[in-house]
Amino acid sequence: MNPKERVRWEKIRAKGKSKYILIHGVVGWGFSTAIIYTLIGLIMDKRIGIDNISLQKSLVDLTIALVVFPDVGVLQSIFTWNKKE
Repeated sequence: MNPKERVRWEKIRAKGKSKYILIHGVVGWGFSTAIIYTLIGLIMDKRIGIDNISLQKSLVDLTIALVVFPDVGVLQSIFTWNKKE
């Protein structure tokens, strides 16, 4: 880690592990990935047009994604935190 990265990491580290996991894992990776995943699924399934929207299927997909991806984000951010320590 170069000096610039070290200074940045020290600022992040000072805020604490829990905040890092919440911001970088749950919100930064988990929620954003869940939304992108759901949108790509809509486009690939051709359900994005007004006539083709299957609201129930889309909401189920989004709900599952909003559970799974933030959980993975937690694991990923814990791994990243421990690697940087």
